[in-house]
Amino acid sequence: MSSAPIPEPRWLALLRAEAGRGSIAAAARRVGISRAAASSLLSGTYPAVSTDAMAARVLAALDVRICPGLGAEMAPEVCADWQAKAHVLVATNGQRVAMYRACRACPHYLIQDKDAPHE
Repeated sequence: MSSAPIPEPRWLALLRAEAGRGSIAAAARRVGISRAAASSLLSGTYPAVSTDAMAARVLAALDVRICPGLGAEMAPEVCADWQAKAHVLVATNGQRVAMYRACRACPHYLIQDKDAPHE
């Protein structure tokens, strides 16, 4: 009886995808680590007891999404902040109105409003 393989952590999948788009050296430069560190992380031979610090660096550099409202990359925390602001319409601020509409139509929008009107 074989068990299902353990999926790799999100940060490692992001690093692997970035390296696949170019090279390990390019991915390492984007993250701000050495090519040797990136290579050992990808091969599972990183010598440190914990990879938490490297995971944080990879996520900070690569875990971004394109915001349809701003037309720019943003980290998930920034996206969550805009989602919280978009929870309530503030009609006195043009950018907040635009983000209210954009966030609610975005696939990353996580706040569910049962009573909110849908456009």
